[in-house]
Amino acid sequence: MLIDTQLKKTDLRGNSVKKLVALFLALSCGAAQASLIEYNDYTLDTDTAIVTGGGLEWLQWSETKGLSIAEVMAATSSYATDGWRLAYKSEMAALFNDWQFTDTLWDEQASSRQRLHLTSPYEARVNTLISFIGVTDPRTLLSGTYEGSSAIFQGLVDGVYGQAFVTNMPTNHNGVEYTGTAFLGNEHVFNIDYSSSIYGFALVRDLPSVSVPEPASLGLLVVGLAGIAFKHRKN
Repeated sequence: MLIDTQLKKTDLRGNSVKKLVALFLALSCGAAQASLIEYNDYTLDTDTAIVTGGGLEWLQWSETKGLSIAEVMAATSSYATDGWRLAYKSEMAALFNDWQFTDTLWDEQASSRQRLHLTSPYEARVNTLISFIGVTDPRTLLSGTYEGSSAIFQGLVDGVYGQAFVTNMPTNHNGVEYTGTAFLGNEHVFNIDYSSSIYGFALVRDLPSVSVPEPASLGLLVVGLAGIAFKHRKN
């Protein structure tokens, strides 16, 4: 009878360890699937609206849609301890180049202006990029519903800014049908109160230092509990 009782206790402890490990796996896998989307070496955290890629973190442009330059500058100042700032033209061009939704490289020169008509082979990449950086310009026309992302970025000097956008709205240029348009503008002087209902702002920051993620901490807890259970099992 004593042996049977000890065996039952051992089985219960073994089952407890298995349940703890299963709980850890379920929590860690569920969290990753719920908040992180990966594509083309870029990752979108849907919980924080932050895109990671190209050596930077980007706040989705839709998060600042409709704000004025003054409002964003004030917000950027208050977030300075978190490292947020407006992206430069070189970083905007690098973003567009990383996504390769056209066979033409984007010019990083601050004074340049590029407007490219996009073709169907790149349509999936255009749509995914828009979903990553956030929709600021949804449009419903007779021909269908389309999405676009537009943002203002930092010029070389204070008070001077550039504009960028990408859209999947089809166009006809010189008799050729295109599936979208992308634009990376040269610098303009805007009034500090300038705002647009279809534009957000391209806020970026350097990648944070590596820290121990929450699932890892949870894993250590599970391992510790499993060790305690194993010790009792031996006793």
